[in-house]
Amino acid sequence: MSTIVQITTTVRDDGSIEVRAPGLTPGRQVTVSIATTDEEQRTGPHMLDAVAALKGHHIFTSAEEVDTFIRGERDAWDQ
Repeated sequence: MSTIVQITTTVRDDGSIEVRAPGLTPGRQVTVSIATTDEEQRTGPHMLDAVAALKGHHIFTSAEEVDTFIRGERDAWDQ
């Protein structure tokens, strides 16, 4: 059985982080994942902005927009 431990910590000036998990067995191998919580960490465009910029790709904000788009495409096929 796996155990998930979630810890919030701060990156030090040298780029290292410290993680303490006293409930885990010493010597046991673990996998560590790091997710930043600060939006300022992003170095490039947001994924949705990149998708929106691609030709032929659409980002819909509602189911109605999707239905309208699909209806228009189907109508175009029938012409």
